[in-house]
Amino acid sequence: MNQSIRPYHTLGELLGKKVVVADLVQALSRIPRSDVIRCIAGMTVLLEREGASELTQQLEIMHGFATSGLARSIESAVRKLNGPFGVLFHRRQLWFVLQMAVIACKDDLTLAHDDAAARQVGDCCLMASDVLKQVESAPGTDKDETKHSIGFAMTAFISYAELAFGSEFIARSHLFWREMPQDAAIYRLMEQIGIQRPLAVAFEDKYGRNCSRPGE
Repeated sequence: MNQSIRPYHTLGELLGKKVVVADLVQALSRIPRSDVIRCIAGMTVLLEREGASELTQQLEIMHGFATSGLARSIESAVRKLNGPFGVLFHRRQLWFVLQMAVIACKDDLTLAHDDAAARQVGDCCLMASDVLKQVESAPGTDKDETKHSIGFAMTAFISYAELAFGSEFIARSHLFWREMPQDAAIYRLMEQIGIQRPLAVAFEDKYGRNCSRPGE
């Protein structure tokens, strides 16, 4: 396997624990929204550090943010893996939890802002990976879905490219050079701000390389 690309592990894979969206929503509803945001911000900073996808760093993050019982069970399962280690925490997972927190969480006097509540955030992140994996594994039902398969694949690829720092540029480049120039809203905005040439043409004029043709 390319060592710059790693899959993410799930609770179902490691512990045989089935997680559905309702489980995640219920768990998040018991945590103050402000605590979720604070923890996600801290975890995001840790994941941006070089080497954050390595086993020792991933386990350290887990023990710092997840409940102790779950963390111990996962570490035991991870160390028994026959294949290579992927990741437990990744950015797409954190973004998903943050989005779900907007829907499921609240801040009121009935919720405690304590360490126990904050540690539930790590559990929710691990649960979120199961939900994401279920979405990615679901077979398509629309015969026209193949038209959007490349865009979905590039978005999902971010989750598998956590080892090499900054590797998300692959997905961003595809979006910037391939998809955005075809968007009518982008054309209108370019006209409004006075940009007359397509991005690829402007880039070629500036740097002498045609980025719109593969291999150049």
